[in-house]
Amino acid sequence: MNNRSIAPFLLRNAVVLVAAVLVLALGLAVMVTTKQRRAENAESDPTVVRGVVTNAEGKPVPGATVSLGSESTRSNANGTFDMEVAGPGLATAEKDGYLPRTLMLEPGHSRTVELSSQREDTLSLRFGGDVMAGRRYYEKTPDHGPLLTKSSGAEDHAALLAGVKPLLEDADLSTVNLETPLVEKPYFDPRKRRPARFRQDKTIALATDVSFAEAMRRSGIDVVSLGNNHVMDAFEKGLKSTQDALDEAGIIHFGAGKNQQEALQPAYVERRGQTVAYIGCTTVDGRQHKIPYVATATKPGAAFCNPKQLRKVIEKADERADTVVFMPHGDVEYRRQQVSTIRSLADLARESGADIVAASHPHVIGGMSTEDDYLFLETTGNLLFDQTLWQTYPSYIARADVRDGELVTATADPVVLEDYRPHAAAGLYADAVSRIATGTASGAARLSGPGSTVRYLQDDDEGREKTQRLEAGKARHLAPGWWADPNSASGLRFGKDLLFGTGSFEPLAPSDWTSRVDVPSGTGNTAKGMSTSRLWMLGKYAELTHEGACRASWPESTTGLQVSRSPLSTKDVIAANSNRIPVGDQVSLLADVRRAEPGSSLEVHWYASTRGGSMDVSTIDLPNGSWSPSDCESVRLDVERPVGASYAQVFLRQKPPGGGQRVLRTAVDNVRLIEWASHPFSGRAYDTVEANSDAEITLHKDDPAAGSKPFLR
Repeated sequence: MNNRSIAPFLLRNAVVLVAAVLVLALGLAVMVTTKQRRAENAESDPTVVRGVVTNAEGKPVPGATVSLGSESTRSNANGTFDMEVAGPGLATAEKDGYLPRTLMLEPGHSRTVELSSQREDTLSLRFGGDVMAGRRYYEKTPDHGPLLTKSSGAEDHAALLAGVKPLLEDADLSTVNLETPLVEKPYFDPRKRRPARFRQDKTIALATDVSFAEAMRRSGIDVVSLGNNHVMDAFEKGLKSTQDALDEAGIIHFGAGKNQQEALQPAYVERRGQTVAYIGCTTVDGRQHKIPYVATATKPGAAFCNPKQLRKVIEKADERADTVVFMPHGDVEYRRQQVSTIRSLADLARESGADIVAASHPHVIGGMSTEDDYLFLETTGNLLFDQTLWQTYPSYIARADVRDGELVTATADPVVLEDYRPHAAAGLYADAVSRIATGTASGAARLSGPGSTVRYLQDDDEGREKTQRLEAGKARHLAPGWWADPNSASGLRFGKDLLFGTGSFEPLAPSDWTSRVDVPSGTGNTAKGMSTSRLWMLGKYAELTHEGACRASWPESTTGLQVSRSPLSTKDVIAANSNRIPVGDQVSLLADVRRAEPGSSLEVHWYASTRGGSMDVSTIDLPNGSWSPSDCESVRLDVERPVGASYAQVFLRQKPPGGGQRVLRTAVDNVRLIEWASHPFSGRAYDTVEANSDAEITLHKDDPAAGSKPFLR
């Protein structure tokens, strides 16, 4: 090629090269922009789950597989991932060399998924609360027939735990408090005289079928504590049948025995070359009865929490085991923050060598605190129980990853009990559980999004603060993962939604989730596409429908509550949360009104106890009219608890038309009953903040992967 032909050749190829570079650059720019746009939209896109996989030190973990249902993806070099899913669900994250992790992921929410490294040297331990499957499980309710019958076996009993089975199975060892003896004929009619095979000297005697032992094994439960005040409800014979059934199922047990010495002996369990010691006892001794609940030197029963004996047992266990778990049972029922009894035992256990203390008996969950290599679960609440008290429905299953006796990380997976059955919780209900776990005990805990919540605090706070201006007298609801420090500014007050987010009428758990498609009104609250809420009483003329939704919550609301009255009606129609709520001195009822007709109102009914009629009613009449989903009318009722009242319940009421031809329909959404704290304990405990005068406030989020918007609206 001569010089004359070289020039045109170079020119032509230079043009082609430049064009190729431009196309490549444009393509890369489009790809980057698309990725950025997708990332930015992930937290508002109702079909996209996004998050980041890290190790316990907060470093990214690339190449981890994240699976949810039929969908699966891998984390990239930065540890981030995203995938489209139909709805919330329990996902699994795993990578070679790391412990696998099961947790709730939700579309529209960003999450940090933490994996513990050094799989061969690290154990994962799960802790659930009290379990039993007797009494009301054999009785029908207004919503369904009995969940168990006399012929029910292990399969039927295991179905009760199906909603949390993936969480229990993701650990090397999962432990619960078995708050019941296992016997052949567990059910007796409470209206009749109690059979002689059960204790006659107790107000409440519990019993569960022996097949429940096998059901627990099938559900992922490996170890149970018998150190409680109900294990002797069927006397010595019941204790023996319990131990025999557990042995046959291969479930390890501790906390009870033929005498105090045997009852207090640890159960030693080996996994992958490491030994875990479990020790349990109760402070509820029943010694006022002829036959106490606890063992003596010569009589069988549960282990009694004798401090002097405990110290020796724990010290000895610490010499033999890599990790020592102490599970005390006792103190005050239905109280989240315990008094001195359990806390003093926890301190004694820690001084003696215990690494984890998981307490039970109050039937409500309390806080989780971590300090150095020690974990304290103040009260683990209920995991499977038939109680009908509002405060007993929130729960969690805690997980502690330990390595050579040292705590690597601790997390809590929120659970909701619906119809006596536990389900992994989602949405605002999960956020309410998270705030209880992180905000009702002191120690190093961090508030993530709905789901796994308690972890060690990282030092890097970059990008986790945001300053917002608060308008005087306007209550703002914090988004999951966000919190405000009560000491950050003057003139602030903090509150928590006593309805636990159920007034958003969105799914509480994946089992409630069908789809987010619009469904015509009038199809009822079980229509295809609707999410039902078993924690609200919805009669024949009340429904959850998209026509009641107000898009002021995060992510966008898809359903609201609607009640209807026809011209032929002569009685009011009402809907209400399912149970009475323990309440403080000052509360505010907040709601968004989508539609309201004459004679519609929201009410707070006040009660002296969990039984009997209301002693007073506080009412706010709803403004008549109809609004768009994005422009609902907000209403508020500020009230003080009447003298003598201890409980409250929220009602939506629509009076009949009183003539004419028109059907009256009233719809509300985002109903909240805010209890204002007189002395805020921890900012993480509260989901609502309000300023007395216009002010700027600094808001915090612990999890860098959490959403960027600090408020729901």
